Amino acid sequence: MRNPLPISDDEREAKAAFHALDLDRDGNEILVGLSREESEWLLCYNRDYAGPPRVRATKEDRAKAKAIREKHNVARLLALGRKTSGIALQ
Repeated sequence: MRNPLPISDDEREAKAAFHALDLDRDGNEILVGLSREESEWLLCYNRDYAGPPRVRATKEDRAKAKAIREKHNVARLLALGRKTSGIALQ
C-alpha cells in the first residue's frame, strides 16, 4: 500500500472486516467506491461531527456526507455480493 488512510490500526481492522477498504489504481488506500479525496473528506467529517455535537455541520456538508456514504455503502455491498456469489458484474 502506497498511501494509507489516516486511521488507527483498530479502525482499519474494523473497516477491513466490513469490506470497506480498497486500493485505487495508484495504490492509495481508499474507502470502497470512493476517490481518495472523498475518502479523506468523509473520514474528517465523521471525526468532526460524530458523537456529541460540539459544532454543527452545515446543511451542505450533511448532504454531501449523506451522498458520499450512500455511494460508499452501495459500492461496498455490490463488491461483497460479487465476492460471496462468485458473479462477475460488469
